Amino acid sequence: MSVGVVRGLAATLAFVFLASFAAPARAQVLTYRFSDTSTGAATHGIVDLATGAGRSATAGEAQVDAVFTSDGLYGVTTAPGAVVVRHMPTGALTTVPVDFVPVLSHPRRPMLFGYTAGSALARLDPRGLAAWTPCPAAAGVTSFDLSLDGSQVFVACGTDEVLVLDSETGVELRRVPGVPVIRFVAVNAAGELVVAHAALGGDEVVRLDAGSGQVLARRVSLDGWDRTTSRRQLLEFHPSTTPGVPAIYRLVDTSTLAVSLVLPATLTTAARAFVSPDGRETVFSSAGDSVSTPSRVTRLDVATGSVLNDVVMPPGQRVDVNVVPVPLPPASPTVAVAGTDVTLSWRLPAESPQATGYWLDLGTAPGATNLGSYYLGAAETFHAAGAPLGRFFMRLRAVNQAGSSLPSVEFVLNLPPL
Repeated sequence: MSVGVVRGLAATLAFVFLASFAAPARAQVLTYRFSDTSTGAATHGIVDLATGAGRSATAGEAQVDAVFTSDGLYGVTTAPGAVVVRHMPTGALTTVPVDFVPVLSHPRRPMLFGYTAGSALARLDPRGLAAWTPCPAAAGVTSFDLSLDGSQVFVACGTDEVLVLDSETGVELRRVPGVPVIRFVAVNAAGELVVAHAALGGDEVVRLDAGSGQVLARRVSLDGWDRTTSRRQLLEFHPSTTPGVPAIYRLVDTSTLAVSLVLPATLTTAARAFVSPDGRETVFSSAGDSVSTPSRVTRLDVATGSVLNDVVMPPGQRVDVNVVPVPLPPASPTVAVAGTDVTLSWRLPAESPQATGYWLDLGTAPGATNLGSYYLGAAETFHAAGAPLGRFFMRLRAVNQAGSSLPSVEFVLNLPPL
């Protein structure tokens, strides 16, 4: 391929793709809050999970200590009688005068779901707060999760059914029969329900068809369950109160209910686990007793269990953390050619955090990026007219405020078509 053709392609793409800035590196961002157990004072910081590098939070970032929306654009902090929503790129603040505890963010929109002071299920978005009471007053909302596209809310009421609500209106759509006394409900990456309920010897976890309630698999746990940020893993725990005997915490695959990772015993005290959307890494937050056992935040490789980064908290400080995840790689990339007009299309996996834009890595050989990286905008399709002739190798990446996904599968453009 001649230098002129390469330059022509780069010039064409730089024009039609709107920009050719340096592509952001893959990263995840961990925000943490240290709470001093003696004074109640809090220290905030930011850790880049790709490198382990840490820094103190700015005044604006320090106000964000609760929940991020799935695209990382909005951070939320709560105070008695008020919720403050911060637009992270601009620092603009919106204060909503309500009692609201955010739990989950919508996978595609700036919308939060959580509980009001009265323990009612609630949705908070730019229009305001909507509170729902789908459960009997005696039962109350035990746990809830969203469908992969965010259109439905699955609610456990501590009964033997899961209620399915419309996430916009709160109207009940149907009921999914389950197992007795459901305490926990989650949606896995396949859209199935994973519920935990009281069983002899510990909570049993059951995988159900989200429509029929058919039991697909079940497992008795060591003790109990907690959700992670990933739809691919649950955190199973067996705390120990015996001196010298470690607690047991492990990740369990939500599709097979098999153990995917036993967390190191040295880290297992009052744990929370944040698993990356691709399931490759987990951030394990353990709150020690602040005296003999320090709190720590540890980044682990899920496949091997090896420690990638380990941050030990200062004495007397407990930690509360929140992870802003990067998107998953774009899926099903296709290229359509009509003469020298090229149309690219792709989709973001349903379980992925929201993307704010997409980049195209372009080269003249497999895996190469010698022709540069080009920003395509936020749509899941792109059209270029009058592209130069040649054979080009391409990969797509999704980005949000936390960084860039891994590349998509590689696809090839031939001009003229073979």
